[in-house]
Amino acid sequence: MQTRSRKYISVLLTLLMMAGVIAAAPVVARAADHSVVIAGTDTVAQIQTNIQNKIDAAASGDTVTITGSKTGVAALLALTIPAGKKVIWKATYTGSNRTLITFYGKGTFEIAQGGTISTTGIGNMICNNDPNEKVTFVVSGGTLSVSGDGGTAICGDSGDVIVTGGTVEATGEYGYAIYSYTNITVSGGMVQATGADGRALDACEANVTISGGTVKATGDYGQAIKTTSGSVTVSGGTVQASDGDAIYSDSGDVTVSGGTVTTAGAGYEAIFTNGNVKISGGMVKATGAGGNAIYVGSGVAAYLAGTCTGGFFVNSGLIVEVDTLAVPAARDGASTGLTVKKGTGTAAWDCTGAKPVINFTIGTATKTMEWGDYYTAPPAKGIFGTNAKWYGAWWHYLLFFLGFGFIWMWF
Repeated sequence: MQTRSRKYISVLLTLLMMAGVIAAAPVVARAADHSVVIAGTDTVAQIQTNIQNKIDAAASGDTVTITGSKTGVAALLALTIPAGKKVIWKATYTGSNRTLITFYGKGTFEIAQGGTISTTGIGNMICNNDPNEKVTFVVSGGTLSVSGDGGTAICGDSGDVIVTGGTVEATGEYGYAIYSYTNITVSGGMVQATGADGRALDACEANVTISGGTVKATGDYGQAIKTTSGSVTVSGGTVQASDGDAIYSDSGDVTVSGGTVTTAGAGYEAIFTNGNVKISGGMVKATGAGGNAIYVGSGVAAYLAGTCTGGFFVNSGLIVEVDTLAVPAARDGASTGLTVKKGTGTAAWDCTGAKPVINFTIGTATKTMEWGDYYTAPPAKGIFGTNAKWYGAWWHYLLFFLGFGFIWMWF
């Protein structure tokens, strides 16, 4: 009887504790969602008024969701999205106008699953209109497509462009899927240019980061990624060109730690830059005749053995193959594991800092590049042939089961 009473008391105490936790939990305010449905009979002026009224009425943190359908658009839709507000586009909106939608403000415009914006025009399909304003473009689903020659699907201009899903494409000659003066990030979805001389991404002086998805140029002479001085970082996903350079940068640094960067074009490069190149993972391939995996004009490049397929080219630069990412500190001052593949110069380790560094020497010039980490010996073996980490975890499991058994016997 005493044991049963203890059980009832324990259950009651548990319920009271749970009620206290629930009562003490903070109430999280949910952002309001304002909706606009576009009708096919609406004029662009009516659509603009309806959407802008909802945006103006929304509080900071709110979203305005657009659904419905309008085809045959031949006029400009202009929207102002203030900072802290977001417009989520799930509508179908197609036409032939040079620019379909232009933006002001510092908020966010997102095209989501179910949304479609397309034009046969030759201008910037959606774009920021004020270089001092920074509307951020997000593509999480749906489709953005421009088919006119010289057309651009997204012109970020002064706002970042973030692609996590969906499709952004330019299918005309000299078409750009995304053109931006500010950073472009792709973690999913598809960004492609299919016409001749097209570019999937052009970030000018800004930076490009690829961690997933696919960025590709399939037309003749097309480039998947182009920057002038901006850096390109690839940690996942696929970057590919069928008949052009996969990554082309005038002077920006290129870093590849995962994913695939490939070109199939004859005489083209998987990576072309006058900056520096570091490849510590993934795969970089040039499969066309006379193609190069890495082209560095005056920069330096280091790649992990087994990550590059194709030729190498330098003007006054240096390309080195590295045997490992785990560098023994004893290599300090030596060239062990560093093999010059292209160029005239030397490379040696500096293992005196927090991370290993490769020192490149080309004539009287020197350049440095941080590489990998220091080699650490595996932990000593414990009893039963296991290492110390598992040995400690074994005692944790034992204590857990002993404690569980004690509680079971008590009740």
